Amino acid sequence: MLSKKSKSSLTTAEKEIFTKYLILTWNRPTEAREHMKESFEKGIIEAIKMNPDLKLPENVKPVMNEDYLRFQHESQIFRFLDENSDVYLVDRILNFKWMLIEAKNQNFILVYEKQKSKGNEFIADIREKALTKLKNG
Repeated sequence: MLSKKSKSSLTTAEKEIFTKYLILTWNRPTEAREHMKESFEKGIIEAIKMNPDLKLPENVKPVMNEDYLRFQHESQIFRFLDENSDVYLVDRILNFKWMLIEAKNQNFILVYEKQKSKGNEFIADIREKALTKLKNG
């Protein structure tokens, strides 16, 4: 794909493998796990605020067990890659428009939605910021 500067040179099976690689690259790092932890903890805090009948100390802070966090993170990755899952991402990403951008001896694959929908404008914003950053070096 990099040598031909085109995604069209790949078979469907190769595109699926590459898409799974993209999903793993995006979701596997420690930062993804930390984001999951922060989201969980913020969600618990909001749930506590919404239930005034709970009698909890003022300084109580939810903390996600590290083993449970690891389990949830790994489960999420598998759900993203399992074609029978409710959050299977491979088909969705395969339908995005792909661009190969070359910058300063490095190659980037930029995947974004073909059409912006009102709820997903952040993808277009990310794309524009990435293109600007690449152009500016």
